[in-house]
Amino acid sequence: METISIPQYLANPGKIRVIDVRTAEEYSQGAIPGSINIPLFDHQQRVHIGTVYQRSPRAARFVAMDLLAPRLARYIRKIHRNCYGHAPLIVCWRGGMRSSFTVGLLHMAGVRALQLEGGYRAYRRWVYSQLREIDLNLPLVVLKGKTGTGKTALLHALATMGLQVLDLETLAGHRGSAFGDFPDDRACSQKDFDARLLLCLQQLDADKWLAVEGESKRIGNIYLPDNLYSAMRNAPVIEIHCSMDLRVQRILDEYTPREEGDLKRIYAALARLQQRLGVKVHSELKNSLEAGNYAVFVQTLLEQHYDKVYDFQLPGKEVLFAVDTADIKKAAMEIAARLNKLSFPAGKT
Repeated sequence: METISIPQYLANPGKIRVIDVRTAEEYSQGAIPGSINIPLFDHQQRVHIGTVYQRSPRAARFVAMDLLAPRLARYIRKIHRNCYGHAPLIVCWRGGMRSSFTVGLLHMAGVRALQLEGGYRAYRRWVYSQLREIDLNLPLVVLKGKTGTGKTALLHALATMGLQVLDLETLAGHRGSAFGDFPDDRACSQKDFDARLLLCLQQLDADKWLAVEGESKRIGNIYLPDNLYSAMRNAPVIEIHCSMDLRVQRILDEYTPREEGDLKRIYAALARLQQRLGVKVHSELKNSLEAGNYAVFVQTLLEQHYDKVYDFQLPGKEVLFAVDTADIKKAAMEIAARLNKLSFPAGKT
């Protein structure tokens, strides 16, 4: 059986299609970016096989064959169809029975397939090791502004102008506050976040500016690596500001509830903040929400909560300059122009 290591796979990713044969539940907890999940067995089948295996490994193999037999041809065709001419790299949890079994089946069908040494567990350990060791000594600048000042939109505008950006909220599938979870299930696991982050960091040019939005160490349920957060804390800052009216309107554009589920998420987020807000403010916010006074709700929440925690929660050190984001495109052009005039050593962490 032909196996390859993680470095060998990463050296030629364009020639390989990663097929993850773990259960959907396992896959959702973390996977190799770009991989396709085609489970060999579902969760209940895997548990059953595992139970039998404890008594008799040989019997477990027969049970596995019995479960797979009715759909064997469809399973192999599905893998072959999803590889589009690429060599399939089969991955399970630790490079054991599920991946070796699948590789063997593909070989019998005349399809050359590879097995990843150590499986997903080895990949996860490699990601963790790489994140701890990666060199972040590059010209980093933090966009620091209060909630609603348009930092994410500004980051995207800078990207269209060719500036290097690191969009941590998109990577995490979360907008960085109690109300920040995306409604379409884009939140990811810590394992997936780490893998996506590593890919982004490895593609950076150390001789070009990197802009990142000011975040706390935790984004939803995701934690930033210590070395990245330390680099952000010591990086120079561009202060972002705009009027309160514009901040409120931007938040309304993004968060105004349009469906019943949206309103439920807002009530749940408000409940999580009750202890921090205090009884009086929490009651005022709840009354505004129930009355549909969303603009009042947003402004009260900004003034009574988010603006108060702004100064000490976000990273960043020396302030390079400040920018008004009333016009996002104009603000991005100003930032790009002013950064281009600064020497890199002044911005390196």
